[in-house]
Amino acid sequence: MKVSHDSILLGLNAGYSSRDPRIVKHVSCENVQIVRRACVRPCNLFSFIGLQGIIVGMKVINSRGEILLQRVTWCASFGTKLRGLMFRRSLADDEGLVLAESRSSIAATSIHMFFVPFDIAAIWLDDKYCVVHTVLAKAWHPYYASPVAARYVLEGPPALLQRVAVGEQLRFEE
Repeated sequence: MKVSHDSILLGLNAGYSSRDPRIVKHVSCENVQIVRRACVRPCNLFSFIGLQGIIVGMKVINSRGEILLQRVTWCASFGTKLRGLMFRRSLADDEGLVLAESRSSIAATSIHMFFVPFDIAAIWLDDKYCVVHTVLAKAWHPYYASPVAARYVLEGPPALLQRVAVGEQLRFEE
């Protein structure tokens, strides 16, 4: 089933717990396959702000067909974007996050590194998953932003910066 990205964001902010897998919906949006788990009853504050997230075993592939990351978490709800990589001890070499916004923006896709005790690669992507900016985000740094409006931020291990170039188009596959 094809739906717009905006309707996915609206549906994911419903505030249901991901612990009860009675309801599972598969929604296809462009090249991204998203799995949503929900239960019938709203749960605690973390569920209310959408902290349960959208955890998918997606892969990030560059324009040459090389797999850049094997395990990517798609974060579209307020809670999952708020949590991001904070309070984690490390990030595996094949792991990453995609912070997805409902529209392209410089301010909405800015990131901070408070409570992230390790460096990461931050890669800003436009609506078509084309790389518009990259930076090595240092631990505990207060602010990073793309000089160009972006819709997605891919966060991964620092070595990822050597394998991605501005202007390159990435794709996400299950």
